[in-house]
Amino acid sequence: QISVHWSNFGTLWNEMDVQLKNLQKHDAIIIQLLDPVSLTLECTWTGNQKKLTNITGYWTKDGEEIPGTRLPVQLENEQYNLRRDFSISNEENLGNYSCVFGNEAKIDFILAAPQISEMRDKPVVSYLGDFVVIHCKMEETKPKPNTWVWYKVNGTEKVSCSAPVILLKSKQTLFNLSDADSGLYYCGAVYPISTSLSHVELKVISIIEPLKPFLTILAEVLFLVTIILLYERTHCLQKVSLSCQCIINGLNQHTHTQKDLSGPL
Repeated sequence: QISVHWSNFGTLWNEMDVQLKNLQKHDAIIIQLLDPVSLTLECTWTGNQKKLTNITGYWTKDGEEIPGTRLPVQLENEQYNLRRDFSISNEENLGNYSCVFGNEAKIDFILAAPQISEMRDKPVVSYLGDFVVIHCKMEETKPKPNTWVWYKVNGTEKVSCSAPVILLKSKQTLFNLSDADSGLYYCGAVYPISTSLSHVELKVISIIEPLKPFLTILAEVLFLVTIILLYERTHCLQKVSLSCQCIINGLNQHTHTQKDLSGPL
């Protein structure tokens, strides 16, 4: 069993005292920050059956051990306690922090600004010469960002876009669309500690594009119908030719018969 506590001297969006029982799952605690903070993270582990007098404890950030954090953790009151103060002053300080007890137990803390949860898996599709409105918004239960930013990615270049801001949402309106407007558009909810990003893909197509599958099927059907008609026409001509040949042969045979009957007396 492991207990997790944290306290701060700045603005936290939420504060909790969490007790986790399934260490094997390596559950992560998400702490969403609005402003720079001085943060204290503390982990308490009740240990395993061995109950060693001390074990090695340390902290990591984004999978890398933080220098100077490795120390022996004494067994006190049947548990091990690991505590450290962190100064989260800018976006670079955010990330995945973990307290580690030897090779036995670990808990992850994810420090981040409120995230934009509404993500589109499929692109927004619009037509050449038309207009489109791209939306970006935070959940109503989350704090309002200071402002919003938009930009479009052209290769390796980021092109800023202006857009109106309404509390928890923002939108980007594009008129007279062309092929050049296709691409990835990023929206960012700006908080003092960091900017949370989301993206929307815009795909600009011609009015013919949705009809292509239908036109392909229609072309295949017309091709098959043409082949069938040509076959029927050829087969019919063969039948007519054969019938005419039979009639001619019959007439010739009848003529010869008459000549034989009307021969010299």
